Amino acid sequence: MLLTSCSSPPGDAETDRQANTLASAISYPRQDSAAGFARAALAVWKGNGAQLAVLDMQEIPRTDLDPAKQFAHLVIRIHRPAPEAPKFGPRIEALNACYGMDFNFYGIIGEPERISCPDKAPVTPPPPTPDTIVPDGAEAALRKLLAALPPTPTDAQVRDALDKELPKPRADHLPPAVDVRVQGEDVGVSLRAGSGDDISCLTGSRVRGTVTVGWLSRIEAMPGERGCSAGTALGR
Repeated sequence: MLLTSCSSPPGDAETDRQANTLASAISYPRQDSAAGFARAALAVWKGNGAQLAVLDMQEIPRTDLDPAKQFAHLVIRIHRPAPEAPKFGPRIEALNACYGMDFNFYGIIGEPERISCPDKAPVTPPPPTPDTIVPDGAEAALRKLLAALPPTPTDAQVRDALDKELPKPRADHLPPAVDVRVQGEDVGVSLRAGSGDDISCLTGSRVRGTVTVGWLSRIEAMPGERGCSAGTALGR
């Protein structure tokens, strides 16, 4: 008779609990990149004597903006040092337990999966980029420049006006992401700052000569809701 055995990847109930607790903790506030999840994991880890390392962080390409689609994957390693050798009985060895974690916009997908530890050195996530911001005074400036556009402007004319007329953010912030849509005499513009579920969105439109400018709520601006876009501005 041929006997075979199958061993599961290293880990136990305690490392399973730690991995699940960590995955839940870094699911909110929401992140927009694998590096964001990695930074959050290293920042919030409280290992009760164990040590955490991030061994892999991957961005998963998406073909649409469905917030339920996976966009990030992490591999973490929980290292539990061996306790002091007992005077009697066998020595308990150190434990390395690795887990794969998949994330979408809402956070962890399912539960962390215990896996065999890859032969990789820990990775250090890059520092976050400076925050984007919609500068003070942008609402009034957007209303003014939309009213001043020619009757049938080009996309380039709208973007040039935005570049010249919108106030600039402070040196420690980046300007908002700009989206423009021109349909004949109608123009839609959105200015989006922030990420995840912390988005600021200012929209403006000129439709049949009427200028409308205003802010979307945080919920409206989220992916999967109305979204912060020039198309949304035209549809207001």
